Amino acid sequence: MNIVFVADRHADEKDAKDTFGAFIWVSRVVTQLKALGHNVCVIAENEQALGVFAMPSKSHRIVNFLLKKQIPFGKCDETITRKALEDADIVHFITPFGLSASVRKIAADMEIPCVASFSCVPEDVLSRSRINRTYAKNYLYRRWNKRIYKHISDIHCLTPLDADRLSEHGYISELHVIGNGQGEPFLDEPESHTLGPQVEVDAKQMLSLYSGVINKQSNDTDSHKIHLPQTLSFKLDEHYAFVNRKPWFLASSFLFKYLIMYPIFYTVTALFLGFRATGRANLKAARSGAITVSNHVHTLDGPMLTFALFPRQPVITSIKGNFETPGVAFLVRILGAVPIPETPKALGAFMRAMNAELGRSRIVHFYPEASLWPGHTQLRPFKNGAFHLAVSSGKPILPMVVKPREPAGLYKLIKKKPCITVQIGEPVAVPSVGTKRARIEAMRGQVHSAMEQMLGTSQTKEHPEESKIKAAQ
Repeated sequence: MNIVFVADRHADEKDAKDTFGAFIWVSRVVTQLKALGHNVCVIAENEQALGVFAMPSKSHRIVNFLLKKQIPFGKCDETITRKALEDADIVHFITPFGLSASVRKIAADMEIPCVASFSCVPEDVLSRSRINRTYAKNYLYRRWNKRIYKHISDIHCLTPLDADRLSEHGYISELHVIGNGQGEPFLDEPESHTLGPQVEVDAKQMLSLYSGVINKQSNDTDSHKIHLPQTLSFKLDEHYAFVNRKPWFLASSFLFKYLIMYPIFYTVTALFLGFRATGRANLKAARSGAITVSNHVHTLDGPMLTFALFPRQPVITSIKGNFETPGVAFLVRILGAVPIPETPKALGAFMRAMNAELGRSRIVHFYPEASLWPGHTQLRPFKNGAFHLAVSSGKPILPMVVKPREPAGLYKLIKKKPCITVQIGEPVAVPSVGTKRARIEAMRGQVHSAMEQMLGTSQTKEHPEESKIKAAQ
């Protein structure tokens, strides 16, 4: 197995008195894994050494003053990082600082599974600081969760105490306690906590964790990469009113969208994301109703797709979980989104309701990938729902893609990240021959290929059913 560790420093045992225990811990784990025959390298701020990809160094004077200690921080170099990750099976983050946050984004872009260790404990870091510990402790838990841990599905904890603390502070990732940690409850005295160098980790257990994370990602293309608390509940069955046509709702929704939501979201997407829509001439094919499909790669791609289709008001299908999340539930309801049910009877009622909307010449939008993967640049496998509806209704499908583009003009001066383009492709008509199943599969393959070409990532061959139907025509 090829394993890449990311830490702000790769230290030796002799440095134990001069650095954080987390860095010594990395050295011990690397030694154990290499002894078991695995390829291990480290991304760290350090002098060039065997198995270490050296990153530029940066210093935070305020942090060093508050902690009364010189702490090394690494600054991510994308070229070096991609070279380090090119053969990686998994990336293991040790520290929750800027280097790890930057490398995680690159690993996500390269579709490499990741795991993170909770080895820098706020209570330990602040035990030697000059600032109020209670406020600062809560801030660090929130800050590190936002920066790195909420993006990682599996977190390694050295002690059960660490796992309990993460749960108390609202961390929702799966927690794995590995290691015979000697940690005791943190008291006011710094010497009350036993630091990382005295923690031995069972390398075989770590390998088992790595294998589980790798298998989970390779088999799971449906789960969202962003997880929100789902505390609301509602009954979604065959009697659910998928499209609300009550006058008071239509009036309030219209006013809220056009007076509040649209101006805010358009300003944000245009100014900060550089949003632009292309291919709008293809919307002529949707005058009598159509289905649109797109990749799902940004938290705001829903509003951007709505703006690309303006003035048409699409019915956007959404997972049930969005209607169970406080705040999000209100927005998706008022914007006219509809939940996709999971039971057969309710799903039948949903398809009938969407057919009725198509009959009213509306646009119904699907995310056939079924889950949100922010920043993902490759298309994932498609579900059949949108194509089943297209074949049943006889309406065409307009493929759409959300893709990055290089900043130009004023954006080049104010933006470091790519701008976003929503491209509307040419309509794909429902095949006229073949069984229903064959037409669904052929249409799915044709739309997938069209979207890959729009993204510039075309790698797939023509679907077999699509070839048969073209030959018959």
